[in-house]
Parts: sequence; structure tokens; C-alpha cells
Amino acid sequence: MKASGITESDLYKRVQAAAEQTLEELMLRLKGLAAGVIATSDGFEVAARMTHKMDASKLAATACSISALGAMVSEESEIGRYHYLMVEASEGYVVIMEVPHPSYPMILNLVICREEV
Repeated sequence: MKASGITESDLYKRVQAAAEQTLEELMLRLKGLAAGVIATSDGFEVAARMTHKMDASKLAATACSISALGAMVSEESEIGRYHYLMVEASEGYVVIMEVPHPSYPMILNLVICREEV
């Protein structure tokens, strides 16, 4: 139990609920958004929303890896901390960004389909 009386389990549940609510809002507001995944910084799914059949666990793991590479490239290039990464493909885009949190830093992964934008 933490000094504030909130257990790690309670904190995680609150973070997960906030992540789920955030993805729900993004799915409603962003035209063309096919998938949204929020993952722990080590690649485990916290929350996911999808309109297309995709593997949320794989998206979480790959987004984590790509985020780590982006952080290393920006650090080694001495250009400062990276903000987000975007992959443009023939059928759409993937946007990956860190979500800072003092106890649970996370990664946001959004998949946008070009045909729906």
C-alpha cells in the first residue's frame, strides 16, 4: 500500500479505466481511426479499441519497440526527446507516442486507415 492509501492494484485499475475512456473518446472523434492501443512501456496492452480485426497484443508490443527505437535515435542524434513517430503506408498511418505517467509510463498507438479519412 502506498502512503496515500492507494494500492498498486487500485492505481493500475484507475490508469486502465482512464486509458479505456480516452480510447473510447478518440474512436468517437477521429475519423478513420481503425485502432487505438495504450500499452505499458514494456509492451503489454492496457486498453484497446478497434473497428478492424487486429491483434492488440502485437500492436502493443511493436509500438513499444518502435517507440524505444525512436527514443534512441533522437537521443543518439542529440536532437532532444522525441514527441511522436508516424509510419505512412499505402493504406494509412500509424502514430506512436509516449504517454507520461509518474507510475505507469505508457505508449499510445493509433492506426488510421486512409480509405476512411
